[in-house]
Amino acid sequence: MAQDSGIQGAVVGIFGDEYRIATEADATEVQRVARLVDAKMREVAARSGRIPKTSVAVLAAMEIAAEYLRAQREEESQIQRACDNLDRLNRLVEQRSTLVPLTSDWIERRLSRPVRLPESVAGPTPVGGSGRS
Repeated sequence: MAQDSGIQGAVVGIFGDEYRIATEADATEVQRVARLVDAKMREVAARSGRIPKTSVAVLAAMEIAAEYLRAQREEESQIQRACDNLDRLNRLVEQRSTLVPLTSDWIERRLSRPVRLPESVAGPTPVGGSGRS
């Protein structure tokens, strides 16, 4: 019946104990989470000396939660910066859109007539040549 609901079991090792986890998640992901928890508990235990395993687990959970909340705040900050940049870009596009017809008209007028440089700037054009050697 457990297979019908999509729930499967994964056996993981955390801080020297083995746990059977019932989950709908992929077993590889469950193992990855267990490795993270195990590493954090070992880190806390190494720093804290001899404290009960439950205290190590609570301290590790607190550190993991703090890391998660920092990551969440950073993500929210990045999303806010992206939204601010999009707003600024939209304002610039709106401001510049009024210039497009003016610019297009100017370019059209400039392209419809040949540009002639004064002889003092261009120099004399040799007969039968383009002025380049």
